[in-house]
Amino acid sequence: MMQHRSDIDGLRALAVGLVVLFHLGLPVHGGFIGVDVFFVISGYLITSILHGDLERGRYSLLEFYQRRARRILPALLLVLLCSSLAALWLLLPPALRSFGLSLGSTALFVSNFYFWIDTGYFAAAADSRPLLHTWSLAVEEQFYLLFPLLLAALHRHLRPRLRGLLALLALASLLYSEWLRAQAPASAFYLLPARAWELLLGSLLALGAVPAASSRGLREGLGLLGLAGILGGALLYSERTPFPGFSALAPCLGTALLIHSGAARDSLAYRLLSLRPLVFLGLISYSLYLWHWPLIVYYQQGLLGDFGYPQKLALLLVALVLSTLSWRYVETPFRRLDRQRWPARRLLSVSALALLVTSLIGAGLLWNGLPGRFQPPVPAIAAWLEYQPGEQFRSGRCFLTSYQTGLRDYDRAACLAEDPTKPEVLLIGDSHAAHLWQGLAAQLPGIHLQQATASGCLPLRHGQGERRCTELMAEIFERHLPAHRPAAILLSARWRSAAIDELVQTVRYLQQYSPRVLVLGPINEYRAPLPQLLALGLHRGQPQLPLTQLSTAPFEVDAALARRFTAEGLPYLSAIARTCPDRHCRLLSPEGGPLQFDYGHLTPDGARWLAGQWHEGGALDY
Repeated sequence: MMQHRSDIDGLRALAVGLVVLFHLGLPVHGGFIGVDVFFVISGYLITSILHGDLERGRYSLLEFYQRRARRILPALLLVLLCSSLAALWLLLPPALRSFGLSLGSTALFVSNFYFWIDTGYFAAAADSRPLLHTWSLAVEEQFYLLFPLLLAALHRHLRPRLRGLLALLALASLLYSEWLRAQAPASAFYLLPARAWELLLGSLLALGAVPAASSRGLREGLGLLGLAGILGGALLYSERTPFPGFSALAPCLGTALLIHSGAARDSLAYRLLSLRPLVFLGLISYSLYLWHWPLIVYYQQGLLGDFGYPQKLALLLVALVLSTLSWRYVETPFRRLDRQRWPARRLLSVSALALLVTSLIGAGLLWNGLPGRFQPPVPAIAAWLEYQPGEQFRSGRCFLTSYQTGLRDYDRAACLAEDPTKPEVLLIGDSHAAHLWQGLAAQLPGIHLQQATASGCLPLRHGQGERRCTELMAEIFERHLPAHRPAAILLSARWRSAAIDELVQTVRYLQQYSPRVLVLGPINEYRAPLPQLLALGLHRGQPQLPLTQLSTAPFEVDAALARRFTAEGLPYLSAIARTCPDRHCRLLSPEGGPLQFDYGHLTPDGARWLAGQWHEGGALDY
C-alpha cells in the first residue's frame, strides 16, 4: 500500500496556486505550467497504485475505475451543475449553446477535443469559456483509459523491459510534442499524444526507473533544483513561450526531482512542501482547480465589473471557501462510501448514468440556447457573437489565420491580381486591415484593391511574428513591391506604441515604391465583444453599458501616432476620430446592426460605413 506523502500535497498546492494566480492575471506569467506539474504527479500516483496491485496480484480494472470515479466525479458534477445554473442566468444564447457543447464534452471526457476543434483566430476568447479548464481532466482520463491496459500487458509479457519500453514511449511523445508544437500549436497543447510524456515521466518514477538518491546532500540539491525548475518556469515563461514541447521539460523534470528527492522525507524541499498550509491547500487543490475558473469567467463575462486587485482577491477568497466546502462535504464523503453498499459495479453504473444525464443537458442547451429568456431584440443582437468573417476577410486566401502556417497558403493570383483599367491600391496588415477590405472595395469602386494580410502581423519591414507573417511580409516588401508600383499603399493593424518608430521607418522605405503610403489608425476596442455588451445593455436597461467597457489603449496609440506622423510630415488617417468623436463611440451601423462583431473588428456594414466616412472626407480620394 502506498504511504501518504505530505510533500506531494504541498506540490499539488504549488501547482494549483500557480494556475489560479495565472488565471487571475497576477504577475505569474508562466503559471500555466501548474497543469504540467499536476500531470507528472498524477502519473506517479496512479502508476504507484496500479503497479502495486499488479505486484500483489490484486489488479482489477473495475476497482481502478471505481477509485477514479470516487475521486473525480462528485466534485466535478457539483461544479458542472452550479456552472450550468449560472450559465442559464448570465449567458446569452450563443454563449449558452457553446457552454452546452462544452458541458456535454466534459461529461464524456472529450472536452480537450472540443476546445482543440474550436480554436482559431475568431473563436470565442478563452476567458469567455467557463469549462475551458476541464481539458486537462479529459487528457488525464483518456490516458487512464489506455495506460492501465498497456501497463498490465507489459507487466505480464515484457516485465524485464517494462521501464525501457515506457521510457521510449515517453521520449517519442516528447519529440512528437516538440514537432507538433511548431506545426500545430493547438494540437500540441490540447491532445494526449503530445502530453502523454508528462504523465509517463511520473510513471517511470513510480516504477523505480531512476536510482534512489543515496546521500542527504544529493537529495537536498535535487530538491532545490526541482523547485527552481518549477518556479523558474512560472516566473520566466509567458503566453508567448512556445509550449509544451521542450519548454515543458523544466517544470516537469522539476516536479520529478521533487517527488524523487522527497522519498526519504529529509530534504529542505520536503519540509517546505510539507508545511501545514500547503498541505491543506493541496488537499483542496482538485476542488480549487474546478471552482476557480468558472468564477473568474462568470464574473468577467456575465457581471462585467471592474477586475482590479480587490475583485481578484475577493474571487480568490470565494474560490477557497467553495473549494474547502466541496472537499469537506463532497469529495471526502464520497471517497469514504461504504464499499459493501456501493460495490464497484453499482458505483460505476450510477456514475455513468450521471455523466449521461449531464451530457444530455449539454445537448439540450446546445439545441437553441433558450432565447426565450430574453426580449426579441436581445437574441438578434447577440447572434452577431456567432458571426464568422471568413468571406469578409477572405480568410485562408488573402488573410492568413492561425490555421495557415506559411506563404504557401497565400493566393497571390487572387490577392495581388492587377487591373490595367484601374489604379492599384495595396492593403497590408493584420486582421485590422482585413476587416476593412470589403468596405474599402465597396466604397472605392474606382480602384483595384489588393490584399496582403495575416493574423497578428504588423506590416513592418523588419517585423517579427509567426512564420505566416514573416514570410508574407518578406514576399511583399522584398519581391512584390520592387517589381510592382501600386498607386497607393495602405498600412493597417492593431498598432502598439512600441512599434511607432519602426512604422515610421517602414513608411519611408515604402515611399520608394509608391507615391502615397498611408497609415490607417487603430479602431476603438471594448473589454468584451460589442454585441454582448449591446445585448446585455438592452436586457438590463443600461444602453450605455458598452461605453463603460471601452479600452483606453487604442485612444492612446491613436493620439501618439497622430502626433508622431504630424511631426514627421507623414500622412495619417485616424479611425477613432470617425468612430469615437470625443469618445462618444458609434455603436450601430446605419443598417441597425453592431458596428463591430467582437472586441474591435468591424462588421461588413461597419467597414462600409467607416470607409464611406473616410471617402466622403476626401482622405481616400483616388
